Amino acid sequence: MLGKLAKYLRLLGFDTRYQNRIAEEDLIATARRENRIILTRKVKWKGMESIIFINFDSPREQLRFLLGKLNLKGEMKPFSRCLVCNTELVAVSKEEVKGKVPYFILKTQERFSQCPTCQRIYWSGSHRERMEEFLTSFV
Repeated sequence: MLGKLAKYLRLLGFDTRYQNRIAEEDLIATARRENRIILTRKVKWKGMESIIFINFDSPREQLRFLLGKLNLKGEMKPFSRCLVCNTELVAVSKEEVKGKVPYFILKTQERFSQCPTCQRIYWSGSHRERMEEFLTSFV
């Protein structure tokens, strides 16, 4: 239900676990064990402890609501987590990514980050510029 919101939260640097196929009792147990807040659009969960009901359709509005509700704007660390698996990124050298990124990227970029879990490599390209523009509306 909230996959795009999860991606936006990761983009902003928040530890965000997302599973769209999990039994309700397992979700609640995991949230309690890991001290997490559950975000949901399920009306039947509205008002329950440690659950935030998201009443917006647009992922942008969902994010705006959540940042305000939890007062998270000062906690953002954009581009510090893997968008796919949520792991914190680590800086890697050009030499380490040689042969793993397109030649043009290697020649035009100086800084790279990599996810130690899924090995995905990140750099500042035009896609990141669009993400930065998107983020400015939330700062």
